[in-house]
Amino acid sequence: MFNQITPVTNQQGRGWPTTCRAVQIINLLLWAGLSASPYLCPGAAPVQAIASERSATQSAQDNDSLEPGKPIEREISGGQSHSYKITMISGQYLRVVVAQRGVDVAVALSTADGKKIIEVNSDHLIEGSETVSLIAEASGAYLIDVHPPEKTAKTGRYEIKVEELRAAAAVDKYRIAGESVFREAGLLKNGTFEAKRKSIEKYHEALELYRRASDRYGEAQTLNNIGEVYWSLGDIWKALEKYNEALPLWRTVGDRRGEAETLSNIGVAHWSLGEMQKALEKFNEALQLRRAIGDRSGEAQTLNSIGAVYRSLGEMQKALEKYSESLPLRLMVGDRSGEAATLNNIGVVYDLLGDKQKALEKHNEALSLWRAVGNRSGEAQTLSNIGAVYWSLGETQKALEKYNEALPIRRAVGDRSGEAQTLTNIGAVYWSLGEMQKALEKYNEALPISRAASNRSWEAVTLNNIGSVYRSLGEMEKALENYNEALLILQAIGNRNVEATTLNNIGEVYRPLGEMEKALEKYNEALLLRRDVGDRNGEAITLLRIAQVEQKRGNLTQARQAIEQAVGIIESLRTNIVSQELRASYFASCQEFFESYIDVLMQMRKQNPTAAYDAVALAVSERARARSLLELLKEASADIRQGIDGSLLERERSLQQRLNARAAAQVSLLNRRHTPEQAAAVAKEIAAITAEYEEVQAQIRVRSPRYAALTQPQPLSLTEIQQQALDEDTLLLE
Repeated sequence: MFNQITPVTNQQGRGWPTTCRAVQIINLLLWAGLSASPYLCPGAAPVQAIASERSATQSAQDNDSLEPGKPIEREISGGQSHSYKITMISGQYLRVVVAQRGVDVAVALSTADGKKIIEVNSDHLIEGSETVSLIAEASGAYLIDVHPPEKTAKTGRYEIKVEELRAAAAVDKYRIAGESVFREAGLLKNGTFEAKRKSIEKYHEALELYRRASDRYGEAQTLNNIGEVYWSLGDIWKALEKYNEALPLWRTVGDRRGEAETLSNIGVAHWSLGEMQKALEKFNEALQLRRAIGDRSGEAQTLNSIGAVYRSLGEMQKALEKYSESLPLRLMVGDRSGEAATLNNIGVVYDLLGDKQKALEKHNEALSLWRAVGNRSGEAQTLSNIGAVYWSLGETQKALEKYNEALPIRRAVGDRSGEAQTLTNIGAVYWSLGEMQKALEKYNEALPISRAASNRSWEAVTLNNIGSVYRSLGEMEKALENYNEALLILQAIGNRNVEATTLNNIGEVYRPLGEMEKALEKYNEALLLRRDVGDRNGEAITLLRIAQVEQKRGNLTQARQAIEQAVGIIESLRTNIVSQELRASYFASCQEFFESYIDVLMQMRKQNPTAAYDAVALAVSERARARSLLELLKEASADIRQGIDGSLLERERSLQQRLNARAAAQVSLLNRRHTPEQAAAVAKEIAAITAEYEEVQAQIRVRSPRYAALTQPQPLSLTEIQQQALDEDTLLLE
């Protein structure tokens, strides 16, 4: 199914947006979003303070007092509320910081008679800080209330302290105005496309106010958040630009936590651009800072991100090591959501390694944790991951069960993109079962939801899938209508990979209709794009179709050239290093390549019987049989590696994984805005890995000839068959 979209797998992480592409994508990095943290400024005037533990049922008049320089640390859980009193003189500036340690809290500041002035709860995180600021309009007592916004929140701790209490300066009004606009922007940044654009405008307003107040901390925080929004909009370059502006500001104010968070975000941006070594560099810088300041939660998060980079590089054992380092830290700080996310990532790695049983075990452990902490979004995403594992095992009914469990949860939490994704996954399963009407029904449900969520890429993918269903049903006009609608969107947003698939699909409509000129035109457009984005498998498929069209038109020389290129590509891909999804279809699809090749050669022989095209066709047939034997052994899980040198086997496996990962990264890079230097660097890296891989295979042929004979079969030529396999009384019929 070269035109079909496979189920999408992704992983839950705080603030890390779901990515939907036209092939299976696994999101592994945890987003390091910033919450409000203290602006450090010494010299505040002291006030009297008496601290004591109190319950939520105590009266508002019985409040603890705060004293600058003397923080109070307390334990709190859902349903509780702690109040503090501070006396201010008219015109004084107050800044209070509440550091969250394993529990998310909201902080409200009110007048003595209970009139609320401000309440903050940025990003709903269980780490980081909340900050409230005020310039007193009147002298008297003010109240600060700390409470978890969720009544079911688990017990955690927090620290509250007066960061500043002093006569207000002229610039403080800008700082407070900046904080107000900053909060407005924060309410918009996780909304629709339009809301996110509006949040950028608001953040820029806040940025100007912070700069007028000479508030370097606020400036750094705002730049970081602007970067987050650009990242969520898919503009990685703009995001990277803003993170790099924020980084020196964190260093100027000496905020090592903020520096670590922004370094992590820079790492995420490089990861998204396929620049894995740069990503590792930034994550390792962040890791050192996390450890230096004792930020165990941040350390766990960064280890998780490093694991994700190693997974992208195909170094699965290193990925597992980093996830395994992260896991006990999650347990130590009581971050059960983080623990669930890490278990989920471990499950993804086992899935990629082909160990489906362990993958299901880890996903199910994660699922139990998501349910225990009441994280329904994480629950839905893990159910989808479990569904994808079952789908890859051919357990379609179990896959459907899990997707159908995930769907109402997506709806309940208002995750519109996730809802569309899950509906598309269900449609893909029905497609694989040949139930086209049911597949069409699910795709048509997903389409308006994708549009409502302003997810144009997913809208195009869904239109493409709808077109493919109509094509399978023989409704070619409807197929073309949907393909062309998808094409316009893909060209507008620059998604060249899916654009190539859609062009190829349009060619697939014209070919059976006998409109060979139109089919060839679309195939050639698709071919150029597939070569540009480095999609070798897609390139081979399109070349096959071009060969079939040229053969139908009687252009046998052009047909032979195209099919030889196609066969050369699928041979070079080596079925043991392409993705699992492509491996599943390879055994059936490769036969069509070889059959078409043989058919062209035999047709050429009819035109020129003396040119020995039949001998070439026999050699092609033998190559097909050699490949078929290898695929059958793989499908049967035969132990063809017995007796192979262990160290060579491990090197071969590691290089296979790395080559596969870098090829995927190359496709991703070439499918978006990039520089020639970036494209050249990735190509050079792939060439180096390929050379090393070929060297290992050469050593295997020498040291483990039995294994090499099976995995690298060398069929006999016609002359060798005549000399070695036949005697004078034996005839071979082909």
